[in-house]
Amino acid sequence: MVYLGLSLAFRPPTLGHMEGGTRNALLGLVSEAAHALGCDALQAPLARLGAYLETLTQRPPPEALLELEAEYNRLFVGPMPPTAHPYESVYRNAGGLVMGECALDVLQAYAAAQFVISPEYKDLPEHVAVELEFMSRLCQREGEDSAAAAAAEADELQPARAFLEGHLRCWLPQFSQRVLLTATSPYYGQWAQMADIFTYWDVRRMQGKEEGPQ
Repeated sequence: MVYLGLSLAFRPPTLGHMEGGTRNALLGLVSEAAHALGCDALQAPLARLGAYLETLTQRPPPEALLELEAEYNRLFVGPMPPTAHPYESVYRNAGGLVMGECALDVLQAYAAAQFVISPEYKDLPEHVAVELEFMSRLCQREGEDSAAAAAAEADELQPARAFLEGHLRCWLPQFSQRVLLTATSPYYGQWAQMADIFTYWDVRRMQGKEEGPQ
């Protein structure tokens, strides 16, 4: 559920992203899931995000949402060049162009797992929100099929670990850093930091390493 919450956080903002202050539903989803998994490293950024959301409750919701939309567009969309492109190829292709070779690998991974992007979604399939949603689906399926996972060969990567190591962890740290450096409010900076922290923590967990995120 942490991956699902992170995915939703990087979708275009709605009132659901900000209302409720520290009792925000999205914040609660990630907090509860992180606690259940034992990922204590997310607690500090969750607390900072909750404190910021509390400040938004003091303002008219339409005004606060407009500010969040402006920040989202400035960071990820445009019309000016985004300060933190949310696409994998930008960070992994020499020319920084979207839909490069790694994006084709992403599409192959989606097809192999029978992951279908909603027809209502109008952005690129290598968007950070889609890749995080895909991780959520993979983790859910592997959890439901623990017997098959246990029967796999020891040196064979399961789909979730393979995608995490071969894609998200190859570019998410750079993306997170760009968001943190160029954000003008704590909202997306904290979500980006949590995405970086959690994917690092999760890949170490999958590798059987005991140490936590740095």
